[in-house]
Amino acid sequence: INDVVVNVTQMSDGPPTGAPIAIKLTGDSLEDLYESAEIVARALADIAGTANTKTSANTNSTEFVFTLDQEKAISLGLSPQLISQTLRAAVFGSEATTITSLTDDIPVIVRLNLSGQEYVDAEYANRTTIDVLENINLVNQAGERVPVSSIVTTSLRESSAAISHEDQERVVTVSSDITPTGNVREITALLTDRLENGEVVLPAGIAYSFGGETEDSNQAFGELFLALIVGVVLMIGILVLQFDSYRHTAYVLSILPFSLIGILYGLAITGSALSFPSILGFIALSGIVVNNSILLIDMMNQSRRREPNKPINEVVVESAVSRLRPILLTSITTVAGMAPLLTTDEIWIPLATAIMFGLTFSVVITLILIPVIYSRWPGVVRSKF
Repeated sequence: INDVVVNVTQMSDGPPTGAPIAIKLTGDSLEDLYESAEIVARALADIAGTANTKTSANTNSTEFVFTLDQEKAISLGLSPQLISQTLRAAVFGSEATTITSLTDDIPVIVRLNLSGQEYVDAEYANRTTIDVLENINLVNQAGERVPVSSIVTTSLRESSAAISHEDQERVVTVSSDITPTGNVREITALLTDRLENGEVVLPAGIAYSFGGETEDSNQAFGELFLALIVGVVLMIGILVLQFDSYRHTAYVLSILPFSLIGILYGLAITGSALSFPSILGFIALSGIVVNNSILLIDMMNQSRRREPNKPINEVVVESAVSRLRPILLTSITTVAGMAPLLTTDEIWIPLATAIMFGLTFSVVITLILIPVIYSRWPGVVRSKF
């Protein structure tokens, strides 16, 4: 089969994100954009780890352009509208009438037989050469015949099937897949260096920006960061209502940064990347790790309300001992429940790793940090009615 390009890619379990690497070129001149796209595509293809490099301009075709000499056409009594309608009717045809049936209207299209054959199927009637089109005679109001070639200049140029725009600017995209050993960020950084240090020179007026996985990941991380902020704000509101103390709320939330340490160590041990699923695991973990702190501090506050004169150290030790088993059991069951995800697809392994290692590390820190800071700065416990 001729003129066929075969691309083999691995199926993804996540939502479709397009090509891993995409460079958007914006500018006013289409010629400069197409030239820039070819330059960037060659530079990108030379970088190890890339595959199937292509540009959105690859879908362009070529077309013949008739440039009309308007002064000459008007002097011969021919209007641009008449010329364009005649040529369009010759090539594509015009609707002469319709045949009405019981179900619908069937249009009747009439066009010239440009093939030069006496008997030809209607679908092949417009298969011809440019010379035949140039020799079509146009009839002016005086009845004179004027060949098309006498009033037009014929040229061949690249034709765009569609001109894409972004933020009201023309844009052409260069995209590339990556090999199993390729890294999107490393390839993007290397191409950026070549563009900035002048090794790859683009025409004046052409700007570039990176899309693909880089754009998607930056947008996803931004949205996740916003979700984390909203979640923390909501937790602050709930904890302040629960404890009636900003101090104890800060004690509970102080565990969150330490859980991130456990996540990073876990990813390093398992060899997983700090990716969207792992960050998603940290977001989910932020609502889990605070439960252990809440159990400890709530137990300490209840003990102080029951026995206001009891030494703080005894309150802390007794509360920590009584809550040790529930904390360990809930944490172990959560970690065990996430373990099967380690045997599934690679997209879920960073998520499971983040939750398992982050929760395990935070439990240890909680059992040490919360009793220590509470015994040093216990704060005031108000009676609840």
